Amino acid sequence: MKIRLLPSQREFDQRPNESVLEAALRGGVALNYGCHAGTCGKCIARVVSGTVTRISHSDFTLTEAERAQNTVLLCCNSATSDAVLEVREAEGSADIPLQTIDLRVRKVETLSPDMLLLHLRTPRSNTLRFLAGQRAQLDFDNGITRRLSIASCPCDSLNLQFHIAASDAELFARVRDLSVNDNVKLSGPFGTLVFEEHSNRPSLFIAYGVGFAPIKSLLEHTLSLERDQPVHVVWLAAPQGHYLHNYCRALADALDNVHYAPLTDEGAVQDVLAQTLDTLENLGNYDAYLSGPLQLLAQARTALTAHGIPDERIFSEATET
Repeated sequence: MKIRLLPSQREFDQRPNESVLEAALRGGVALNYGCHAGTCGKCIARVVSGTVTRISHSDFTLTEAERAQNTVLLCCNSATSDAVLEVREAEGSADIPLQTIDLRVRKVETLSPDMLLLHLRTPRSNTLRFLAGQRAQLDFDNGITRRLSIASCPCDSLNLQFHIAASDAELFARVRDLSVNDNVKLSGPFGTLVFEEHSNRPSLFIAYGVGFAPIKSLLEHTLSLERDQPVHVVWLAAPQGHYLHNYCRALADALDNVHYAPLTDEGAVQDVLAQTLDTLENLGNYDAYLSGPLQLLAQARTALTAHGIPDERIFSEATET
C-alpha cells in the first residue's frame, strides 16, 4: 500500500499487516510517537482517504470527537488500501522533545581491540524518538556519564547502538563489564547534525575516527529513504582504525549508488581528502556531513569549500575524541 502524508506530501510503502508507524519509520519519516504499544497516544493521525484497520490492542482511548474525525493511532493500525493521512512530522531537531528512558543492555560486542559496540534496548512502551546523527546522554550505575552519538538508524527506535572507544579508558572498562539486562539511563536526544530532508542533492559523509558513529546513523537513514542520488562515505582513521570496514564495503558492493573510501590519517587532512575529492564529479552539488575532532573538521571544511561545496551546505559536529 502507498501512504501519502499531509501537509508534507511525503510518500512511503506499507507492507500488509505492518503498522503505519513501523512503515513510516522504515521509510525514514520522522513522525510524532512515544511507543509502539498503543499506550501514549502521540502517533495520532487523521485518515483523509483510504481505509485503515486496527491490528493490535491500544490502552489509549480516543475521544468521541477524535473518532468522528477519522483519527487513528498509527502504531496500532495498518492501511488496507492506498491512503492519505494528515499527521505531524518533525521538521528538525527543535521538534524532537527531550526524553528520559531506562534502557537494558542487549549485548556488548567487540568490533576491534579499541572499539566496543554497545547494544541497548528501550521498553516497547517508551521508545526513543530521535533524528539520525543526534546524541544521547548515558548514565551508568557507577556514576559514569557520557554524551555519545547514536550509531543506529531511527527506523529501529527500540534498539540503539553506541560506539565505545578505548581512548576513554574509564568508559571502555565499564561497558566491557556490563551484563545482559543491566540498566542504563538515557536522556536526549541532543545535537543538530541531522539530515537535510528537503534536499534532493547527493550526499558526502566524512568521518574521522569514532566520528563514524553519527555518520553511520545518517548513512542508514539516507538509505532508508531509497533515494537514487549518489552517496559517498569517506572515513579517515589511523591504520587499522576502520572498525566497521566490512560493513561499509558490503554496502558499497550491494548498492550501486553507495561509494566508500577508507583513508589513513597520515598527513594534513586537506591533502588526504583532496585525493578522493578530486575524483568526484560535480562536487559543488553535494551536501556534506562531517564528524570528528574540531581541529580536523576545520581542515575538512577548507578542503570542501575549495572543491566548490558552499559553506551553508556543510553540516558538522565535533566529537570529543
